Amino acid sequence: MKQKKLIIAIIFLSSFIWAWQCKNPNGPGIDWLSRNWYMSETQAPGYRGLITYGDNNAIDPQKQMREDKRLYTNGSINYRIPALLTLPNGDILAFADKRTGGAGDLPNQIEVMVRKSTNNGTNFNAEKRITPQSTSKKDGHGDTAVVLDKKTGHILALVAAGQGFVQSTPHDPIRIKVIRSKDGGNTWSAPVDITSQVYGNGCKDPTRRYWYGAFVSSGNGLQLRNGRIMFIINVRESSSTLATSFRNYALYSDDGGYKWRVSRGSPKNPRGGNEAKVVELNDGSLLMHIRWTPN
Repeated sequence: MKQKKLIIAIIFLSSFIWAWQCKNPNGPGIDWLSRNWYMSETQAPGYRGLITYGDNNAIDPQKQMREDKRLYTNGSINYRIPALLTLPNGDILAFADKRTGGAGDLPNQIEVMVRKSTNNGTNFNAEKRITPQSTSKKDGHGDTAVVLDKKTGHILALVAAGQGFVQSTPHDPIRIKVIRSKDGGNTWSAPVDITSQVYGNGCKDPTRRYWYGAFVSSGNGLQLRNGRIMFIINVRESSSTLATSFRNYALYSDDGGYKWRVSRGSPKNPRGGNEAKVVELNDGSLLMHIRWTPN
């Protein structure tokens, strides 16, 4: 009889602990009574509180946007290649190419625009141009890739400029430029050309100086735990314009985006390289996702 009561007590206690874990913020994160996740992504393991209520007290990091927001509307102008960046105070920056000369890639009349939200995406301010005004197909800037340097608070936007990727040559390369904001995206520096640090006739590297073309994959860059800033570039090592001949390399900086280096090797991919993204896994290894290229 005593043994039976002990078993019942253990079962009751176990059930109580299990229920507490499910409902308590320190538990597994799911309310089994309603089968709803109460733990948002911002509270998930590994989250370090980067997105907070901030200074304006209007940002709710728990709140998700459940309504579509059309930020850039086509008319006679095409908007393409979006990129989103959330700042530590919750502000959201939405980037896009404004392609006046048509929907095509460089060379084209393209400018990079940004819109900013300070209320969790409910409203965005008017679009602002962060690249020089484009008046012809020869002076366009586009394909924005962005990252926040958590050490300095600077925002880095890397863009392609001028020549097209398949038209690019070592002597007339598609340019890679860096645009920097030090005030949360309110103002931006003039573009700084870093092409010679990466490839082309002006590059000091004996191999990369003969590469034909390279551009940074648009979207989001990465900052590793050690502070290194990293993007992935799609590279034409030769005159071939077949996608199967392209390669993906890492472009990285250890000084906040002023000096840049390129990885020595690239993944062996039978389908070649393309636009790609990279993430840092929990064990510190890097995982690259490469756009699939059909035959």
